[in-house]
Amino acid sequence: MKKELSTKLVECFKISLIEEKIRQIFFTSKEARGTNLASICFYRAQSCYYIFNEKNLEKAKQYFFLDGRATEINVRIFDSDQSLKFYIRDVVYLLLSDNADLIERFAKIEGENYNARLKGGSLVPLIQALIREDFELFDKQLKISRNRAEKKDWKWMTPDLDALEGIRKKDIPKIEEAIMTLATKKHRYRNPEKIYNELLSIPALGYAKLAWLKGIEVEIDHPLIPKELLPVKPNSEYWEYDYMKMEDFK
Repeated sequence: MKKELSTKLVECFKISLIEEKIRQIFFTSKEARGTNLASICFYRAQSCYYIFNEKNLEKAKQYFFLDGRATEINVRIFDSDQSLKFYIRDVVYLLLSDNADLIERFAKIEGENYNARLKGGSLVPLIQALIREDFELFDKQLKISRNRAEKKDWKWMTPDLDALEGIRKKDIPKIEEAIMTLATKKHRYRNPEKIYNELLSIPALGYAKLAWLKGIEVEIDHPLIPKELLPVKPNSEYWEYDYMKMEDFK
């Protein structure tokens, strides 16, 4: 089933056309922004294909890396803070690359409206603080987020906060319970990308990965959380498209 779904994903994209557009990026522009943003879907489809069809984790991580670089460029160069405000899945896919430099850079990005996100108890600054091990900020923000989660419309955040707090305290049972809650149908459909809901549980997979990145080897037995993605095994090298190496996009 997953092989068929991941094949369906990659068939949505004509690789030659996508890559042709990517290779036509020479400077920042409205067109470059659109192509960079659109390429993220292409990278995610390729990652899933290499996980479920080719069983090639090295190539999957390469495309997770490209996904993360495109997200980073979207935030840093094109001043879009959606990945920092709402899109937890963007952070998840980035973590799956196992590229330490990319993960560390992303953890330091503030973007526009950073103070508003802190005040509002957004999840992304919490994740970033945990990656940086800025525990003073994490503890402060956790209280703000917990207060927000008490409101009816924000109770969905509770298992996210439990997972992050568990990682902070290295409480494996707490982390695993929160992740399994997030892997239920009710929570995983927070991810609007319907086909992906049948392949990967987001953000549950991301919190499991973050735990492993922090040396906490949680054991999760769920079909939508591939165990092979959890151990931290970076590729020996990662490549970028030419535009990603240009000064304008660094």
